[in-house]
Amino acid sequence: MGSIIASADANWALQVIFDWYYDTPFAQMGTIDITFDNYQWSGFTIPVSELTTAGMGATILDDPLGYFGGSSADFESWLLSEVAPRLPEEATYLLFVQGEAHPAWRNPSMGVQLEGIVGETIIAYAVPQCGDPNHPYPPGDLNFDCHVDFLDFAIFSNHWLEFTAPE
Repeated sequence: MGSIIASADANWALQVIFDWYYDTPFAQMGTIDITFDNYQWSGFTIPVSELTTAGMGATILDDPLGYFGGSSADFESWLLSEVAPRLPEEATYLLFVQGEAHPAWRNPSMGVQLEGIVGETIIAYAVPQCGDPNHPYPPGDLNFDCHVDFLDFAIFSNHWLEFTAPE
């Protein structure tokens, strides 16, 4: 459960607050071993097309927890030199979020104290999905499974020479 809060003055900024339940093999699978309540993530989602020197100059990005040290320019330089080159060509958006959580309940076997902090950084990317308005189904995909294959040929052949008169 959570919510996303966008900030217009910070370009692509987002903030997500949610509850997280963690299951580990310490007890038995299917049991909740740790919970984190009101776990806050801060970060941004940015079009991959903006991951350029010019794009970084026109964009405000933040390393919310200061994990990467240095200035905003150092962080943006790291994104350009280390992250951008590793993205696949079809990537459309980059998601970067960081968060720190304090456990609300724990299984003593885990070794995590209630005073402990868990910090994370997640970097992910999005690629267009077949059938999206900007990425239509390929021509000949008659069963709309995003592939043109023998199943499409079977549909085509089952309807070969059928005729529907125009109205």
